[in-house]
Amino acid sequence: MVSFNLSEEQRKEYLETTRSRLVKAAFGDTTAENELIEEFKTERQFYEKTKLARTLAYMGTDKAFEALISGIAEDNSFTISQNWKKSIRLYYIDALNGAIPNDRIKTK
Repeated sequence: MVSFNLSEEQRKEYLETTRSRLVKAAFGDTTAENELIEEFKTERQFYEKTKLARTLAYMGTDKAFEALISGIAEDNSFTISQNWKKSIRLYYIDALNGAIPNDRIKTK
């Protein structure tokens, strides 16, 4: 067994990171899953939101996919600069595609 000799404070800090919560959520920790989904829903920074979208896709739970799919349906335009608005929907679709690459997203 590998020992990293982390202090209690370092260990606690690591366990609260996004990556560790992602792993915990993927293995069924509903608290970690709900925290990440809530962060995704409330995030207002474009690039942070895209990272959280990919995190939800990697998580691979039904609730995470539902959050991404509902995000596609919402108006998610971000003002990047004074004259430039950018939609985040394609990033959500890309995240879903990364999670389920062999499935095609079908439209009516």
